[in-house]
Amino acid sequence: MTYQSLESTIEILAAGRQEFLTRRAEDVIGQGKGKEDTLRFDNFFEDLLIRGIGRGEAVVLVSEECGKYVPSGNTVPPFADNSLTLIVDPVDMSDPLDEMLKHKSGTVQAVFDKQPRSHLNAPVVSVTAIQDRGILYTLMMNIITGDFYTASQEGLQWQRAANGLIIDSVPIGIAQNDAQTVVAYTGKQKYVDAVTALGYTDVVHAEEGPHRVLYLTSLNDSGRTIGGVVSGDEKVAEWLPWIGFEHFSGGKLVSWIRDPTFYNPATGECNLQAFSELKNPSLYRGDVVVALPGCRLPE
Repeated sequence: MTYQSLESTIEILAAGRQEFLTRRAEDVIGQGKGKEDTLRFDNFFEDLLIRGIGRGEAVVLVSEECGKYVPSGNTVPPFADNSLTLIVDPVDMSDPLDEMLKHKSGTVQAVFDKQPRSHLNAPVVSVTAIQDRGILYTLMMNIITGDFYTASQEGLQWQRAANGLIIDSVPIGIAQNDAQTVVAYTGKQKYVDAVTALGYTDVVHAEEGPHRVLYLTSLNDSGRTIGGVVSGDEKVAEWLPWIGFEHFSGGKLVSWIRDPTFYNPATGECNLQAFSELKNPSLYRGDVVVALPGCRLPE
């Protein structure tokens, strides 16, 4: 299967990004297909990933734009243990990317060349692959730089890119502190209330979704010392990559999830039964914390 390996997924996304860079900025922004807030570049990266799925492959792709995509000819029930499930966020931090490209002439590459480089303050594409109740890998591609942040059996890696090619791979270190400050999305009152209900009071607002976990690593370029990342009932694509990082961190990160039937931190087992009961599985939400060992977890 195409997406069985981390390497093949990286190849597809890296090649797609190179194509994206050649597009005119004005052609990739604006209203896209799907939800009311779907933008054209959301469709670009989702379509890119869907094209990589072959007819009849036992794969289901979950994203907010399409909800659930199952290729024709697939005879394996979606979310069955032997089916490969891809949980995708086609573009996280789409509003900043839209503002970056809006009213710009020239190619996307020309716009990106003028942007500061950052691991956190950047839009990303994320993919987490699950099969046989285990996380195979999770990755996030920095759309500005082309770099990948990955978690797999090989550990946590920063795969640095140039001209669409991975030029080297550097281990991602885990921070060492006992900070009780956490980062969470608090852009709406319902999220503030959900985070407060988990007992956290020292909270820093974060726009980042999947790559919020980088606050806990050597790639934290925010200037803040952070002990944990928190989801107060956010959608699954926002926080599942954190679980992937925790799972492959070798015990250097810890996690808590309100619904342990979905993910069991003790065993690393991921049960997608809850997905099969939803018309749009991307709307599955959860209270989740991934933290350094010295940061308090909810009881």
